[in-house]
Amino acid sequence: MQIITKGGNMIEVSEHNIKQVRSWLKAGRGIALWKSADLCDPCATWLTPGDVTTPPTWRAQRAPSAVTTSPDEISVIRYGKPVFVRNLSLRVGASRTRIKLTDASQRRVQNVIARIGKRTGSEPVLFFELDEIGRPMAAVYPIAAKVRLSDLPEDSGES
Repeated sequence: MQIITKGGNMIEVSEHNIKQVRSWLKAGRGIALWKSADLCDPCATWLTPGDVTTPPTWRAQRAPSAVTTSPDEISVIRYGKPVFVRNLSLRVGASRTRIKLTDASQRRVQNVIARIGKRTGSEPVLFFELDEIGRPMAAVYPIAAKVRLSDLPEDSGES
């Protein structure tokens, strides 16, 4: 699970990335946030050490959108308990290169996102996963808190 964005003056990273981010900061490399140049997936982002000058993938922009060496400029997103939307139906996209949700499944997922967003006051994070027997499902995670990396104890996120 990975979410990386630039919110205001902060680089926001998932709580699951804390260990890697801290190792890069301790080594003095910093971190770099790369945004997507791929029009089919404009929300994709990648995180690399700050001293890396080449994009991590062909889908990334040519230069990082943010670089920092300070833990004060990094916000860690903590998630609440996920809500699962099961039994999703898929279809092949118009270009025949992507798989998409059917309209009915899309509405079900959007309704859950709206409900959680209304309840928590912030937009939840959506991930697609496979259930126990390999069927697609959506996991909608409400954002429980955003905490500065420098405010977290050193041993947090070391899973």
